[in-house]
Amino acid sequence: MTEVKDVAFVIPFVPKKASGGVLVIFQYAEKLVELGNKVTLYFQANDALKNLKIPMFVRKQITKYRLTYAPENWYPLNNKIKKVSITTLKDIKKHDAIIATGIRTSFLVKKLPSEYGKKFYFIQDYENWDGFTDKDVLNSYRLGLDNIVISDWLSKIVEDASGKRPKLIKDGIDTELFKVTRPLEQRKTHSVVFQYRSDSEPFKGGKYALEVVKKLKDEYPDLDVKIVSREQKSSEIPNWCEYLYNLPLKDVVVADNQALVFICTSIEEGFGLPGLEAMACGCVLCTTDYRGGREYAVHRQNAMVSPVKDVDAMVDNISEVFDDKELRNKLSINGIKTANEMSLKKSRDEFANYVLGKI
Repeated sequence: MTEVKDVAFVIPFVPKKASGGVLVIFQYAEKLVELGNKVTLYFQANDALKNLKIPMFVRKQITKYRLTYAPENWYPLNNKIKKVSITTLKDIKKHDAIIATGIRTSFLVKKLPSEYGKKFYFIQDYENWDGFTDKDVLNSYRLGLDNIVISDWLSKIVEDASGKRPKLIKDGIDTELFKVTRPLEQRKTHSVVFQYRSDSEPFKGGKYALEVVKKLKDEYPDLDVKIVSREQKSSEIPNWCEYLYNLPLKDVVVADNQALVFICTSIEEGFGLPGLEAMACGCVLCTTDYRGGREYAVHRQNAMVSPVKDVDAMVDNISEVFDDKELRNKLSINGIKTANEMSLKKSRDEFANYVLGKI
């Protein structure tokens, strides 16, 4: 009989809207539960309504209330997973394994006594933001936690900082969900889709995506643009774009299957799941050469890759895809193959086995 383990994840905030990084955590937590283990998700409440001067116990109660419905509005969690609001170390119980999932949580988990479980640090990006410096980030890699990374570029940085090679488990996608439902030849030739973030998340490069579609519109008046976003539509968005707000994953699949090209203008990301998901749906990926995208996008083999922030190069790449049927068919076919080789099932299995000490 398989031994039941008690595993916990410490998450820096309550995700009110779709978040790729948190989604991966939820998917890994669900795999552990499916294997018969106990799983707790601890959500830090310290920043709840941080712009208001309210006592910490009030923040904790607000977070506790939020956990009664979040994240069910965008990703229904297995009800066997326990969700707990925390503000201090005293709120955390003993487990067999406890996993930090962000820089802030890494320092918290480090402070826990050793009997609280084997300590891991799940690193999905280089988090030198929200008041954390490069020095802080590198120091978090040196805490002595068992580091797990999602990409080759993060692996090198973590190894150089800590002196120890981290466990590499690349992100994967749900290939049963993200798949071709409409053949490429049945999509509008001059059609694009992209996931938009405003300047509040500058590393996503949202403003460059808008510049790209505006230039394409001048060249292709019949251009069909779909914008997927978790943000309310702002005046920055052209009226001729179809704006799709806060879609559940199944509807993201529909949007991807209606476009010929998926645009990614990211400047920096740990991995970049939306581009891989779109490839699985048959879209031709036209992406910037950000480090996370290099995990799967190869120029003229399965994608068209342009320099970061180079709007004109991106426009030229998309125009070439529009105008060259042979090229777009090749890139679409190869993209589907790439995506199917990077399945969520594979990454979930590897993560669970590693945390449970089976590999």
